[in-house]
Amino acid sequence: MINRIAALFRRVTQNPDFVWSVITANGAAILNIGVQIVMVPLYIDTLGMEQFGILMILLAIYNYLGVGLGWASAGFQRVIGEHWAREEKQAVCSTYAAAKLVYLGYAILACLVGGVVAFATPLGASLFDNASRTAVLALMAGYVLVAYDFNVDRITLTAVGRQAVGNALAAGAQVAFVAMAVPGLILGYGFIAIFAGFLVGQIVARVGAALLLSRLGVSWRGVTLRTGVPMLQRALGRMGIGYAIYAFLLMGLLQGDVLLLGWLGDATVVAEFVLVWKIADVAIQFLWRIPESMIPYLVKMDVEADAEGIKQYRRDIDRVMMVAGLIAGVGFALAGQWVVGLWVGPENVPDEPWAFALAGAAIFWLTIYRTSAIVAFALVKLKRLNLVLALELCVKVAAVLVLFDQFGYMAPIVAISLFHGLGGSLLYRRIGTAALNERNSHHE
Repeated sequence: MINRIAALFRRVTQNPDFVWSVITANGAAILNIGVQIVMVPLYIDTLGMEQFGILMILLAIYNYLGVGLGWASAGFQRVIGEHWAREEKQAVCSTYAAAKLVYLGYAILACLVGGVVAFATPLGASLFDNASRTAVLALMAGYVLVAYDFNVDRITLTAVGRQAVGNALAAGAQVAFVAMAVPGLILGYGFIAIFAGFLVGQIVARVGAALLLSRLGVSWRGVTLRTGVPMLQRALGRMGIGYAIYAFLLMGLLQGDVLLLGWLGDATVVAEFVLVWKIADVAIQFLWRIPESMIPYLVKMDVEADAEGIKQYRRDIDRVMMVAGLIAGVGFALAGQWVVGLWVGPENVPDEPWAFALAGAAIFWLTIYRTSAIVAFALVKLKRLNLVLALELCVKVAAVLVLFDQFGYMAPIVAISLFHGLGGSLLYRRIGTAALNERNSHHE
């Protein structure tokens, strides 16, 4: 085991950008934990439990906007990464410009639809009073526009091997958000303070990304629509459809819990779920960033037909994820209730200790399969991956519907352990192996 760890250390230190990518990704995750530690108790104190639940629903709706277009990031990242590996700078700029056009167009459309829902339906009236609705919706629209613009920049930074900088910029956005939102909430501005903070944070990140990409020679200026069409067709064509299905299914698995619980219960049920699951979810995202940081390097090795390198990365990172998932899962199962009590106060913690044990088990199950899924994702072997994702989503939704009356807000977490404990994780791992075998056969 010691020799294996030493070999892994030698390999990763030969690729310093990968090391910094993992460090900054996990640093951003740690910062996110810190932000949640600060903000969630403040949300509850200044908004109240019901309004806190509504905020969680609004943020889930924002995340679901990605279903319409966020999937395209994988296609654009793959195309930009291929051209960057071949040193085809003009093609990189053309793809970057095409992505900007698509993302900003979608963001404008989403804002228009959101405005209609807010001002012309009972849902909008139930969320905000008339006095604050216009201001909140204007800030939300600005946030969506700038966030989608920055998304393209971060995709590009990742594809050209600068994902550590993209992670740092995203962390900077969180710091700016806290600096703006905390005093606003204390002064009683509620949702206005929150979304003003989101907007300012994204502006800070966007400016930093623009400066770095300009230094790298990546710009949309001077690029005609005609030169970007081939890249657009590739990113959004057959390969893009596979990524679209993947993103839709993964979004349902990650974000659907809040919306489903909101439908079956109410905002208070959502708030209880978030209090138990939030830290566990952050831990999962923290661990997922380790294999996700491999994606641009897997693409590069794929372009260079380095099948052995891909196999080695998968084997080494998989071992890390197994050990890390076990430690994190057991740790949260034993100490999760105490940690959440420190976070929001013991009086706000749900009093079912078994809920935290189940959440710890979910951390383990969702960690151990991720490396195999990322290998299939990066190598564009999406058919089997999407089938298993679809199976997991269907099983999870069905289980929540059946188990909600008995388990309440914990039904989604029970469903996770049921699916993966009965063989779901094994299915994902087999998909990773099949993707490697298919790619090896192709290159041979």
